[in-house]
Amino acid sequence: MPDPLLVISEPHEISARTAIVADEGDSIWLYITEANSSDIVGACWVANGEGMPEEPDLQSYTQKNLPPPAPAQVLHTGNTISNTLESSWELAWATNGQSACLFVNGEARAVITPSGGYTRFLARDCPWGKPWDAQVFADLFSESGEPPAKPGGGCGTC
Repeated sequence: MPDPLLVISEPHEISARTAIVADEGDSIWLYITEANSSDIVGACWVANGEGMPEEPDLQSYTQKNLPPPAPAQVLHTGNTISNTLESSWELAWATNGQSACLFVNGEARAVITPSGGYTRFLARDCPWGKPWDAQVFADLFSESGEPPAKPGGGCGTC
């Protein structure tokens, strides 16, 4: 698989997992690794890139071994994220280090666990992930909807 265009990664000190946000060209994905490894055990789609057709040729992505953008039939509207403001993207870990959340401009956009992820823009369960679940987010993080703060700044509880 070619290297992604943008990568934000955040290791967790205790669980030894790494959360990764990767701009794969036509879509953005959130990944989580196995402990003490670079092996990805959970993945979820975050957003399609700008200008993607409503029905991308999924077979071409499979042939190129690339993560595909999500087709319109599984999405809510507003499914693009501009990656030009990388500094406004933050990863925060759940306290146990088994799940991570991607915040964009302070809004939770996706949660990743080893068994998969939840994404704000998905309308239904599908191969790209599960629709946003406020209860899962509240159980893993906080009900405030903002990245957990830590003294001296940083991305959260990591």
